[in-house]
Parts: sequence; C-alpha cells; structure tokens
Amino acid sequence: MISVIIPTLNAEARLAACLASVYGESGQNPCEVIVADGGSRDRTREISAEAGTIWVDAPRGRARQMNAGAERASGQILLFLHADTVLEADWPVAVTRAAAAPGFQLGAFKLRLARRGLAYRLIEFGVSLRCRYRHGPYGDQALFVRRDDFEGYPDIPIMEDVELVRRHGPARLINKIATTSADRFSRDGALRRSRRNRETYRRYAAGATPEELLPYYLDERRRVCVFCKRPVAGKVKTRLANGVEGRDGAEGIPGIGPERAVRLYSKLVEYTVAQVDASSAETVVHFDPPEARAVFEGWLEPTPGSAREFRPQVPGDLGARLLDAFADPGRGTSTVVIGTDCPGLASAHLDQAFTALHSADLVLGPTADGGYYLLGAREPFPQLFEDMPWSTEQVLAETLARAAAAGLRVAQLARLRDLDTSEDLAALQGELKSAGIDSDS
Repeated sequence: MISVIIPTLNAEARLAACLASVYGESGQNPCEVIVADGGSRDRTREISAEAGTIWVDAPRGRARQMNAGAERASGQILLFLHADTVLEADWPVAVTRAAAAPGFQLGAFKLRLARRGLAYRLIEFGVSLRCRYRHGPYGDQALFVRRDDFEGYPDIPIMEDVELVRRHGPARLINKIATTSADRFSRDGALRRSRRNRETYRRYAAGATPEELLPYYLDERRRVCVFCKRPVAGKVKTRLANGVEGRDGAEGIPGIGPERAVRLYSKLVEYTVAQVDASSAETVVHFDPPEARAVFEGWLEPTPGSAREFRPQVPGDLGARLLDAFADPGRGTSTVVIGTDCPGLASAHLDQAFTALHSADLVLGPTADGGYYLLGAREPFPQLFEDMPWSTEQVLAETLARAAAAGLRVAQLARLRDLDTSEDLAALQGELKSAGIDSDS
C-alpha cells in the first residue's frame, strides 16, 4: 500500500482538488492519505475529514510535518505530496512499479505548472533537464521512497527536498505528471521567481545555511517598529526620574532626577535604533507626539545602507498603537514591535524573532516584570490588544492566554529586564556597560 503524506497550513483553497486526485475519480485508488497539519485556522481540517483522511497535528515546518506523517504511515511506499499539487490519473500503478524495480532509491513525477504561457513551459523544460542530467527533482514533484529506506527529512526550514534527494538519490522519474500551483511564479514574475529559486540552490550548494537563505527565498520583508517619545525632561522615564512610592509599609524606590533620566532615555533610544540597523530589518520609528517629526528625523537620521521610516503614533492606548503597527503589513512582511526600555536587547534577538515567525504565529520577548519587550507577528491579531490591562504584571500572562484561546502558536525569546526604576538601573549596570551607555552622565 502507498501512504500519501500531505503537509498543510491553511490549505483550504487547494486541498480538496489535491485529495480528489489522490483518491481518483471514483475513490478507487488503494492508498492511505495522511494530512500532517501545522496549525491551520481555516477549513483545512474540515476538508480533510470530509475526504476521510488521517489527521495528524504536527509541529509547524514542512520537514517536521512530513516526518510526523511518515511516523503515522503504515504503507510500504511513502509519497510526499504538497497540498497545492494534483496527480495524474492512475498514478498508483506507476509508483508501485517504479518502487519495485531493482536499484530503486527515490522516485518523482514530471512537473507541470498550472498556468499557461511560454515562461512556464520554459521553467518546466529546465526542471526536466535538471532531473535528467542531475537526478535532482523538487519537492513539488511528489517525491516517493520505500518506507524501509526512509531516513527522515532533516529539521530545516527549506531545502529539505534537496537533502532527501542527496540521501536517497539518484531519483527515478516516472511517466506521470504532478501539476502544481504556479501562484508564487505568477505573483513574483515567472522568470524572476525561477532565477531566485536557482540562486537559492546555488548559495546552498556553496555552503549557505537554510536559515540564512530563507528570507531571500521567501522574498521576505522584515520590519521593526520602534516606539519612542520625544526626549523631554519630566515627560519620559518618570518613575526612573521621580522614584516610586512605597506601599503597605514597604520602602519606596528613589528617583535619579528628570535631567539624568532624559539623558539616559536618549541613549537607550539611540542604542535600540542602532541594534535594528545592525539586524536584517527595516526600521519604522513610531514617534510621539505627532508634531515632533522634525525632531526625530534630525535626531535619528538613517545611517548609510539602512532603511528608516517615521510614523506618528496613533491616538489611543498602547493596544491601539500596537494594532496600528501591525495593520496592512503587505505580502511577505514580518513585523516586530519593540520599545526603548531594554538595554539587554541586541540585534540577535531581532533576528531570532524573525526566524521564530517562520514556525510560529506570534513571538514574545518576556520581561521580568510580567510584560514583554518584543512582540512579533506576520498579521494583526486584534484580540491580543483590546481591553488589555496595560502597565501591569498580568500583560504577558493575559497575552499568552488569549493567544492559546485563538489557537496561535507562540515562541518566546530570552527573558530580559526593562529599565523603569533606579532599582532596575542598579541591576542592569552590566547590560548598560555592554551597550556602551554611561548611566552616570
């Protein structure tokens, strides 16, 4: 028997056609179909159930999902099929015959792109040459292998198909067609996307890691929104400046004075923006008050080679301002929002956040006081911001609870400490020194 393993993530638009091609016109194809899902929030589960497939909840990531499906499979042949691909009729006979042939190690279908036009035919021709002379099919070509020979996909975000071919190749191309969606090609431009694919493979062969290549392959836009205020004594870092009164007999926390506090705040802003410049992201400075644009544009002038946008913060509470930062991100955009209170924040944390968003819906950088210093997502989630008890120690816990209720997958970074009071200032001397910030001036 053949086990067909389909990794899915919000695949409702294509899954039904894919499953219909697997089962055949009258559902007669002798196969086991496993849908390994990475956390879909659309009708993927419902469509899968209607077709009678086996459902597997898996860690997000195509390689991880296919490995989870393979663990559940009981067939002697494992066929890995993308949810936006349909198979030619009577495919099981060709797959079974190929897998039984002497010397078989790995099989694949011929590729067809579901779009008319000369550019798409040229791409198909190029793939056929690659398969003929380099025995290197792509994952879109419904790779299949004998169960006893399968060693698992490596846990990498892309290039898992290349590694499978390396482990099991050379691949045997059968005389059946897998027709796959050309959406990415038509959206990015067929030849431009083809060149990007080839360049990704070239860089990988030259030693680049999948993690390094992923943003380029996805044509991903990364942006960091930095929330900051005009540095005016008495208007910023007021708890640090004025101190905190004691409660219930407890001793209060002294302040360091408004002038020293504003100087320290200014240095924190400059340090934070420099960390964004050192990352792989664009900078969007969300400033307040709105009439201070000229102040911020002169103060935080972009360094050569960096991209910077200045936007006034919208009226309302922090929730409204956060929702505005995530609104209309654009295709392929990952957004991370940070403040300027955390001297322990480094460009590495930002890069880690963007990497985490490839397998999570939401990434949080928790703080020691129950809040967060970083929030990242690829789309807005209004339920995380509305009626939130801001500036309390419940913010992180409440955000995690709401994310869980919405079925969001959450990644957390290292816990850091914000600089809000003189007590924090004393505890963060090491981080300030590492950041090159003189807290005594």
